[in-house]
Amino acid sequence: MEKLEKIFSLHRLFSDSRFPVPLDDITHELKFSKATFYRLRAFLYGMGAPIEFSRRYKGYFYDLKEGESFELPGIWFTSQELQSFAILDKAVDDLSQGLFADTFRPFRAKLDSLIKMQKIKSARWHRGIKLISVEQRNVNPEILKTVASAVLSRQRLLVTHKPLGKEPSQREISPQAIIRYRDNWYTDAWCHKRGGLRTFSIDRITACEKISGKYKDVNKKELDSYYGASFGIFTGTPEAIAEIEFRGIAAEEVEKEKWHPLQEYTLNPDGSLTLKVPYSDSRELIMDILKWGALAEVKGPRELREEVGRVVGEMGKNYEKKSILS
Repeated sequence: MEKLEKIFSLHRLFSDSRFPVPLDDITHELKFSKATFYRLRAFLYGMGAPIEFSRRYKGYFYDLKEGESFELPGIWFTSQELQSFAILDKAVDDLSQGLFADTFRPFRAKLDSLIKMQKIKSARWHRGIKLISVEQRNVNPEILKTVASAVLSRQRLLVTHKPLGKEPSQREISPQAIIRYRDNWYTDAWCHKRGGLRTFSIDRITACEKISGKYKDVNKKELDSYYGASFGIFTGTPEAIAEIEFRGIAAEEVEKEKWHPLQEYTLNPDGSLTLKVPYSDSRELIMDILKWGALAEVKGPRELREEVGRVVGEMGKNYEKKSILS
């Protein structure tokens, strides 16, 4: 353990302990010698740490009054904590498509200097951590920032939104949250035109500005009820419970996956798995079922089974035609 990390670990131990800590417990917990402890104690004394020894409890502690605290000057982290921050920083940069690069630049510079103190080359952790997005759609960075700002400041927005396959329209919305779902950005919002909650894909918003007007604040219980009841990004009250049977490697994989907070699954004697999930709109659910091909079969309800059958039939017709490449 490097000296800086030992100093911080000792400081953290005293800060977190409600009672004096015996020397033997300190050396055992932090895995260094008594001689090292005395050197670190002297160093902390020099930095103004209020370390005292309790004869009654035969241990060391920070002598602080109720409500007081002592912090080391500057920013101090263990190597493990720095590694966690490095992963978080990389995740924010990759997942946000660099949209918050300017905001995080001062933090990143400080993080780089702290990592160098731990004798870790910054290029190593930049290169050694990868987050790969799939089917990520491009988002206008200014629009994403405006939506995020409106969520935090509870402000109303005027947006021009173009739904897939439809004409654009203007909406006044009160955004409640921004969501990162399957590598794309969405906002859960109160739509003042429709008088209800809606989900807008931020990449489909072509213009956005803050406007005056009363912001509609929807309570958490109502949001959770509306957005958490059904499968996927399509929201609303569940219309039915899908029952899907997975076989072979699909059963092994789906057993580890979380499709919905209220999902139920049964492991069958033949090794297959039956999954039950509530849904209100079948489109996304059908895509997830079809990705497993013949290893997935809808058992119910009948309407969903027939709908999947129709889609499979239409797909089959595409492959009955002679390929233009043959």
